[in-house]
Amino acid sequence: MMLFLTLTPFRDKQLRSPLNSDWGDNCGYYYLEVFMQIYVINPTLKTVSAIDIVGSLDDVRGVIGFESIDSDEIDNNGDRLFFDEECFIRQQDGVGRFKVDNLAPVAGIGVIANSRDEAKSIQAPEVSLQDLTKRITFI
Repeated sequence: MMLFLTLTPFRDKQLRSPLNSDWGDNCGYYYLEVFMQIYVINPTLKTVSAIDIVGSLDDVRGVIGFESIDSDEIDNNGDRLFFDEECFIRQQDGVGRFKVDNLAPVAGIGVIANSRDEAKSIQAPEVSLQDLTKRITFI
């Protein structure tokens, strides 16, 4: 698993001490953001690539482009394919399709991430990008 760290300055936030005294705006304090890699399958471009996200399901929804997402397990190690829940009924012209192994074909963007708690939270996938790419068929 790869994690990337960045220190991001507080901007436009009022900081207060435990005694509730005002520390002022942008006073030099930072918070830590942890990034992780997920894999994005783009069937229109026929690409599989790694991208960095902070690591929430909202990030996955943003990558897929729809609020309603579903997932299927692709390995017994917790790796899952996340996709648009309505991809089978949504009318989308010019959107490619793909499948992973013997799963049903998916239309639109797919995301591979690991989730050991039934997709309530996500982590970086355990499968390598190279091995995953061999398991994808573009339709």
